[in-house]
Amino acid sequence: MVNLIRFRFESGSFETGFTVRIFFSQETVILVDLPPNPGLPGIYRTWESLFLKKADHLLLEPSYQALIGCFQDWLKGGGDVQKLRETILQELTDRPPEIRVLIQSGERLLRQLPWQEWDIFREHYPQAEFALTLTEYSPLPDFDDTPVRSRVRILAVVGDRPHSETLSTLRTLKSLPDAEHRIFKSSQPQQLYLQLQDATGWDILFIGNHNLIQGLNIPEFKKALEIACDRGLKLAICNDGLDLAELLANLVNPPILVIFRQAVLEQVSARFLRAFLTAFAHDKCLYPSVREGRESLEFFDKQFPGIMGLPILCQHPLKTSLTWRGILGKPPVDTPQTRQEYHIRKTLLQKVKKYWIQGVLENSLQQQLFLNLGLEQYPLVKSLEISLENSDQTHLILPENTRLIQYFDRLKTPRTLLILGEPGSGKTVTLLELARDAIARGERDYTQPIPLVFTLSSWGLKMLPIQDWIIEEGTANYEVSPSWLKSSLEKGRLLLLLDGLDEVKSEIRKVCLTALNAFIKQYPLTEILLTSRREDYEAIQVQLNFKSAIYLQPLSLGQISEYLAHLAGNRAIDIAAFQSDPLLVELAKTPLILNIIAVVYQGNYVKNELESQSLEARLCWLFDAYINQMWYRHSPEKGQYNQEAMMHWLSWLAQLMHQESQTLFFLDRLQPKWLESRLQNQIPWGVGLLFGLIGGTIVGMVLWLTVGFFFEPFWGMVISLIFVVIFGLPFGIWATLTVGREKKIQPVETLNWSWDAVKKSLTLGLGLGVLTWMISGMIGFVIVAPLVVLVYELKGGNLDRKQFSNQGIWQSLKNAAIFAAIAAAVLGVTAGLMSAQILTLIIGPASASARFGTAWMQEFTVRAILSGILVGLFYGLNQAGTACIQHLTMRVLLYWQGSIPWNYTRFLDYARKLIFLQRVGGGYIFIHRLLLEHFVTGSKSKL
Repeated sequence: MVNLIRFRFESGSFETGFTVRIFFSQETVILVDLPPNPGLPGIYRTWESLFLKKADHLLLEPSYQALIGCFQDWLKGGGDVQKLRETILQELTDRPPEIRVLIQSGERLLRQLPWQEWDIFREHYPQAEFALTLTEYSPLPDFDDTPVRSRVRILAVVGDRPHSETLSTLRTLKSLPDAEHRIFKSSQPQQLYLQLQDATGWDILFIGNHNLIQGLNIPEFKKALEIACDRGLKLAICNDGLDLAELLANLVNPPILVIFRQAVLEQVSARFLRAFLTAFAHDKCLYPSVREGRESLEFFDKQFPGIMGLPILCQHPLKTSLTWRGILGKPPVDTPQTRQEYHIRKTLLQKVKKYWIQGVLENSLQQQLFLNLGLEQYPLVKSLEISLENSDQTHLILPENTRLIQYFDRLKTPRTLLILGEPGSGKTVTLLELARDAIARGERDYTQPIPLVFTLSSWGLKMLPIQDWIIEEGTANYEVSPSWLKSSLEKGRLLLLLDGLDEVKSEIRKVCLTALNAFIKQYPLTEILLTSRREDYEAIQVQLNFKSAIYLQPLSLGQISEYLAHLAGNRAIDIAAFQSDPLLVELAKTPLILNIIAVVYQGNYVKNELESQSLEARLCWLFDAYINQMWYRHSPEKGQYNQEAMMHWLSWLAQLMHQESQTLFFLDRLQPKWLESRLQNQIPWGVGLLFGLIGGTIVGMVLWLTVGFFFEPFWGMVISLIFVVIFGLPFGIWATLTVGREKKIQPVETLNWSWDAVKKSLTLGLGLGVLTWMISGMIGFVIVAPLVVLVYELKGGNLDRKQFSNQGIWQSLKNAAIFAAIAAAVLGVTAGLMSAQILTLIIGPASASARFGTAWMQEFTVRAILSGILVGLFYGLNQAGTACIQHLTMRVLLYWQGSIPWNYTRFLDYARKLIFLQRVGGGYIFIHRLLLEHFVTGSKSKL
């Protein structure tokens, strides 16, 4: 659903102010008076003059910032402006992100202003798109009778000497799906008039050279355009096109225009066209495609500030949006229209941003470097087609400062890219940087795929088909239904970011790549990025059917020296000594190690220690030195842990994660197999002991409240304690032989309701209730038994990705309490209502009230209620309570084993503070795989 806002400027000027009527999608119409701003036209003309003269950036930048400031101040005033801002926020609250703003005015300067810089939209609705429409326009025809063509026909007009950027764009035209094109040079206007009147007709017209507009015979050109529109011209893209917009305003069925509001160089308009058509031809709507074209001008905007804001749509206000498929007469692709789909998309983007961008990327060591990694196009194992210029070059060094998202955009859709690098080269950071860019795009353009990050190491646990693994991990980590994930994979709505092929066990990596190839074949629309260490990937004897691969180049000596020199102002770094050590320089070529060196390499701190050591020994020493440095930075707090014990606990955690091929560690997923063999045999006894104590205590207290009522307090207590042992012992033995021997601890983090379970529970409970009634004569059990069994049948699964440490166990404990509370309430009330029958069952058929009196009966009723509540507590020992007991037993044994401290969460958070770990939701991850491997092999650091 599109949220449309139309601003119709009805009267006024910058000297007196404007009267504006604003129309909202929900039929809301308001009339506001914008205040005067007599200085704005002059400020705009100053920037316009500098821009057209191609003035230096140092002059253009302050001029453009002054324009933006004056424009924003104009739309921040009080009175009607404040009323307008409040109405916009109110009308767009909790609406889908498709926001279109039409500026309808006959005032040329109003159409030239940078509306995209309006702060209320930039801050609250960055996905909003602006378009122009004239005040006067002809009505649209009742129906469109232009023929539907099998191919999109494009007519392009370029300069006599096309720029290399233009030539690149023309090559892109050849690769567009279901398209044909024809090229004309701007020195051939008569030929252009004839071609516009082609009997077959054109769909898209591109005029990239603004000099052509100035040399046209306007009457002839307009006549040719009228014929072209009658024959199906739907879209025109024009450099310096405001005049063209006015020229076409009175046509019966004008095309939609994409215009530059100022004349730009041909290479600028060509770059825009290439990005726009690439997006538009691959099923993106018109507005998002214009945005992609505009964002492709970022390079030029640094030289000519304001150039990114010049391209804008200009269309008839009642004309529907245009799509590539629509031109071909094909049905539109499925796009999110409902509020539920919008909510799912928004929630997913927020989760990925919180867990991976804020939780990992922004806290990574490499992010502190502020160095641009060099990108090298890298050949895959076998030659594959790479959809790039110079594709015949197997090793192509990309231009300096090329971002991965830019390279990724140039691949043919659906895009698949392998990111290779050496250990510590920044593969994960690079992947997450692309995720950050993809999230930003996805927040403003619903047609963009949703980036989801997965650690590939978890695939090796079950070795499922990739689609099943994605659905299982996505359901567990991102709170999405399996059906939605399956549908999104089929429709290409997801961008899968798979990190760490090298973290999959080496013996099954070949199987993993085979599974990936099968997935690509089965789900050809889904886009994928995959990271791996270069050597580990090259050792796999399987061809990966990706479109391209990128290798992250090592840092240059210049980059290393520049970074260390930047730090030298604040740290005593001996740069000369560092540069004289070739082995240390070699290590510093990876961003991770360079940052570690920057932490530990101060003065002579490293120089004497590293003499005569091998490369591997130096790397080990550097990690130990880093661990020491981070420890001593927090020396006031380190006394809470024994130094050697802390190293032992981190080493145990690293060995565990390495052995299980885990990247993320969740405390609530501790499993019995992680104990030493001798202690694994103790788990059943520990679980049985806790079950016996809890169960026996509850039975003893119930007997003390009921049967013990007929004895002296001392003997009532003795009888109760005897039954604690009599009942607790077999109950503990049962738990030891059953739940205590389970190989997997499964927390109950959510409560699920199943109608099949309801039918089963009611049938079983009703049968038990009738049987009890027939034996005891107490009809209340016919009601109680089904309710209690029904409560017990509530089951649960895992939460979506945890928000805090050990959340699964705490949630299981909460659910166990819910089970117990429901059962206790039901049994307590029932026991109170049936107290007389219970008493009769105990003492015989004689009248209880006649024999003992009313007061005595009331006291017994209270005891019966308390007994019913205690019996209900048994229901806390179901699936949820069992998981808590198993987890507690595991934690005690691990503590006894010496593998973890008693308060493990506090320790993990402290390790995170020392920058050894990072937290992702409720899980923990080592800051880098190299550090994990260092702890696995055995750190020599004594902290």
